[in-house]
Formats: sequence, structure tokens, C-alpha cells
Amino acid sequence: IPLLGLGMYVLMLAIPWMDPKHRIDPGQKGVKAFRLIIPAMMTGMFGIVCLSWLGYPINTSSAVYLLLCVLFLAMGNFMATMKPNYFIGIRTPWTLESPENWRRTHRLGGKLWVFGSLVMIVLWLFLPVGVYFWVFMAGVLTMSLVPVGYSLVLYLRDKRTAEGSRFKV
Repeated sequence: IPLLGLGMYVLMLAIPWMDPKHRIDPGQKGVKAFRLIIPAMMTGMFGIVCLSWLGYPINTSSAVYLLLCVLFLAMGNFMATMKPNYFIGIRTPWTLESPENWRRTHRLGGKLWVFGSLVMIVLWLFLPVGVYFWVFMAGVLTMSLVPVGYSLVLYLRDKRTAEGSRFKV
């Protein structure tokens, strides 16, 4: 697991040079944050596994859910700052086609991920793990599908507006 975390860090260093259109700025705040967030999550996972192996009474499922919520919270915090690219963010054909669609989708997505993560962290404190699994899955699906649907709605609205303006005299 530690090698996987290191590998993810190296991959995040290489992503700006792998981008076919060179849209990722390696010094961009969001890119730097993602470069640290992913390996930090992997280190946290390794810590949970080690504590479990050492015999500490830790509910690994519950701990992983909390760690993933913190990951989504951190990622949502930086999502709105990401510039359009092919590697990090909500990469639908519509967001990649339009910088305005990307910006609006990621602003909504960032707010939704932060709010959804905070709600899931609070619920994590009170719900048993078996019930929390379903809450977590519903939260992740909502945080993922709502921004994708929003980006499609923006695309269709812009397309309809563009087609309408073509036929005006």
C-alpha cells in the first residue's frame, strides 16, 4: 500500500506532461492539492490496515468510510479551482467541450461534494455500519450523478440556444 501511494504521487507529477492538450498547469493550486490528497488517503488506508493487524479494536469498514468522506471533502474543496483537463475532475464530453460548462459544473460539484461529505461525516457518527453503507452509497451516487446531469442540462440548453440563434433573421 505505501508503494501504491508513492506510485500515485509520481503519477500525479507526470499527469501534466501526459495531457494531450497540455491544459494542466503543474503549479495550479488544485493539481498540487490532488497530488497530496491521493497519497495521504493511501497512507491513511495503510494506517487503518496496520492498526487492525496489530490487534487494535478498529472497525476497518467504518474507518474507511470516514477516510473516504474526508477525501471527498478535500477534493470538493479544490474542485472549483480546476481548469478543464482530461485527468482530474468531472470529465464528460460536454464539460471538456465548453470551458463555461466545465466551470459551472465544477462549481456545483465542489459545493455538492463538500456539503455531501459533511452530511455523511455527521451521519457516520450516529449510524451503525450496516445502515451507513447504504447512506454512503446513496451519497456517493448523488455527488457523482448530479454534476454529470447538470453538465448535460447546460450542454443541451446551450445547444438549443445556439440552434435557435441560427434561424433568427
